[in-house]
Amino acid sequence: MELLSKIKSILGWTGGGVHKRIDENRELLELLQREAPEFLASHCWVEGWLASNDEFFSALASSVPITEGRFLGQAQRRPTEFPRPWPGKH
Repeated sequence: MELLSKIKSILGWTGGGVHKRIDENRELLELLQREAPEFLASHCWVEGWLASNDEFFSALASSVPITEGRFLGQAQRRPTEFPRPWPGKH
């Protein structure tokens, strides 16, 4: 399998694929905002870490278009809902 095909396979399927990784990273920030706002306030860099992950995953998703993936159809049918919008300040 050529390198680009391997990368596309990873982005489409590994851990649910890049779109699922984006969504769960954002879901984690929502959870922390809802359940542990004091923690986020006293550890402000945590949102920055998640924002960096979001930036990285989103750049991968837009730079290496995939045609197959576990959640690709959902991302294509509901692009404003999945992955969910970034909930942070950054």
